[in-house]
Amino acid sequence: MTIDIKWFQNRIRDLGTSQRRMSTAIATNPNTISMILNGKRKVTHEEIPTLAQLMDTTTEEILMRLGVDVPVGTKANTVGCIGTVDETGRVTIGISGRTAEAPTGSGASTKAVVFQGLGGDHPQHGWNYYFDETAKDKPVDADSLNALCLVEIGDKEGYHLGVVRRGLERGKFDLANAFTGERIIGGVVIRNASRITWIKA
Repeated sequence: MTIDIKWFQNRIRDLGTSQRRMSTAIATNPNTISMILNGKRKVTHEEIPTLAQLMDTTTEEILMRLGVDVPVGTKANTVGCIGTVDETGRVTIGISGRTAEAPTGSGASTKAVVFQGLGGDHPQHGWNYYFDETAKDKPVDADSLNALCLVEIGDKEGYHLGVVRRGLERGKFDLANAFTGERIIGGVVIRNASRITWIKA
């Protein structure tokens, strides 16, 4: 496996970020990105969408640059979009008739939300975030903890998109912005958490 370290270094420089900041965003110690780029630690399935988001690229590009063979020319499935998500992570349901292309093998239960930045100049504007709709009513577990998820909070209506982290109180969680790492909502009960399985810019 040959990792394209130069590409990652240039990308980090061009985006004006750092390996330390990226490690914080994927909730790991500051050396993690360095270890991944030097082949001393494998990137987890859960970290790939977040890395793609941080690097302002696709998951396929990240996998390819990490030396993973990505099939070319495979036909994507078309899935329905349920709504849009803004900078605060709030999802607005209702995007009638809009569809998005999802990776090959995505089942009928795969759906997407579309990022809609204010004014359209946000780096994530137009990105599709894919999740498995059958994960509805699934509580926070090892799969969704520290991962980017579409969640329903307590008795509130609607969805939020963010990284699920343990809260200070037992059974309560914080929701962080995947792009900045900043806390969006703190100390809430999460009714269900559907992990984002793929991101397409």
